[in-house]
Amino acid sequence: NRKDELVFITDDEFIHLNSVLRIKPNESIEVCCGDGVVLDCVIESIEKRRATARIVNERKIEPILPQITLYIALTKSERMDWAVQKCVELGVSKIVPFESRFCTVKSKDNKTERLYRVAVAACKQSGLAYLPSIEPTITFAELCRRVELTRQVILAYEGATQNAKDELKALNKDKEVAIIVGSEGSEK
Repeated sequence: NRKDELVFITDDEFIHLNSVLRIKPNESIEVCCGDGVVLDCVIESIEKRRATARIVNERKIEPILPQITLYIALTKSERMDWAVQKCVELGVSKIVPFESRFCTVKSKDNKTERLYRVAVAACKQSGLAYLPSIEPTITFAELCRRVELTRQVILAYEGATQNAKDELKALNKDKEVAIIVGSEGSEK
């Protein structure tokens, strides 16, 4: 138990706390650790570049089941950001971008850091206790190798004859699920 320990809030989180939320000393805040732990804290001081808070209570939030890994094809950055934001809000536990020959966007550099910031913002906005992991972009061949080990795989396909709601209801909530979305391009 971390009761009475101090938490130091710096960098982007400090800017958000100080400039956006305008939190003052003696006000209560929640600090989410991203792993299901939520710390109830009271602000003790606000300095030039950091805030200090004292932990008054620690809670553990149970994870959302099933654990979902989303494999999402690369898209233009605005669409990718939006997709990551919505998937985080829905409780996806891992996001893995992939590149295939049908992608309209190719991975020139890894966007993992930007997508991580989008995921953090979505967690804050939704009050979620779990921050999904954002992995570096993989190839389609690597995606195929990874999902071979997963018993429950859903592939979003525009020509599907099954109802997606029925497929989702039939999932075993105790086993990991892989959902594959994309690519948006097509072969000419």
